Amino acid sequence: MTTNSVSGSAPAHSWRALPSAEGRRGHWQCECGQALRFDFHASGKRGRCPACGRSFTIPQLEPSDGALATLRRHNGAIHAAAFSPDGRLVATAADVSPARVGKSELAETLVWDVASGLPVAELHWHRDCVSALAFSPDGCSLVTASDDHMISVWNVERGLWDAVMGAHERVYRGHQAAVTAVAFSPDGAWLASAAADQTLRIWDAKQGRLAKTIDVQRSGEGRIAFSPCGRYLASVWTSLGPTTLWNVITGERHLELRLFSDEDSANYGVGFLSDGARLVVLGQGQVRLWDLSTCQVLASFEAPGSEALAVSPRGSVVATAGHDGETDAAVTLWDAAAFVRVREFGGHGQAASAVAFSSDGKLLVSGGRDGIANVWQIS
Repeated sequence: MTTNSVSGSAPAHSWRALPSAEGRRGHWQCECGQALRFDFHASGKRGRCPACGRSFTIPQLEPSDGALATLRRHNGAIHAAAFSPDGRLVATAADVSPARVGKSELAETLVWDVASGLPVAELHWHRDCVSALAFSPDGCSLVTASDDHMISVWNVERGLWDAVMGAHERVYRGHQAAVTAVAFSPDGAWLASAAADQTLRIWDAKQGRLAKTIDVQRSGEGRIAFSPCGRYLASVWTSLGPTTLWNVITGERHLELRLFSDEDSANYGVGFLSDGARLVVLGQGQVRLWDLSTCQVLASFEAPGSEALAVSPRGSVVATAGHDGETDAAVTLWDAAAFVRVREFGGHGQAASAVAFSSDGKLLVSGGRDGIANVWQIS
């Protein structure tokens, strides 16, 4: 385990006006009247007007239709997205275009300011794709998990200035294959991880040490979620098999939710409703709502093309992300209490591959295979 510490503060970002978009390029009017053109991947960086010499921050392009903000900087498919607890920041992780071959850019993670729509930090440390993200409940830490088998902890309180130095708070080592999911317990005491080595690991987030290893004997990619009380951890896998709830303290299996063999499918997402009594599972083209007291399916929704799931921390709203061939929606909202579809969002040129709610349930971020992330106002 290694620990690094560098103090400092992140630079401020601002812009005067939103530019218009023409394909993958935008233009902006300088104060001197000079028309400036730029590629949107440069947004957030500093530029200089060739006519008057003024220095300015290259602005963000206009948001996608209906979006509160559109975050354009990634070149590859977005695998994960997460809000900070106060909703001010969004972290996204994506592949990097093969054209960008520098080893330091293999794992592209960006942290965005939601209000401005501009990136405030780039995190380059992992040597393979970053596949999962999680902010700690107190907002002090951001965790990145990677195909390089490692989990890195970044200090958010220092304004992510560590990102400039390539430094980070802590590294969790132990998994023997790609880490596919991470999640904090509601009180922040535990960090759970799932990996393709067929294990779940529970880490003491305060002490920075491994507390427990659970052999799940399931192949493929895992997805996990803590119960609202923090006592149980739910896990699903892309291999066929039951949804399992584990006792976090003992590491023992608490219960299994099994389907009939002809209904069994790979699962791509899991989350508890806020009451803790119901669990939502995304299978192949279908969302199932389980009653944990009876281990029975209360309802199921057809969600064709869905690749990711998020459950609102408030109420009973569920979001699925992907591409619905019939409605052309990238993100769909469901009311899990009324068992109905309530809203749809587009905003992506390709399928949405990541989705997350803010802690108050008022905002939603969706990340797409087109490298674009959209922030949506829910309420």
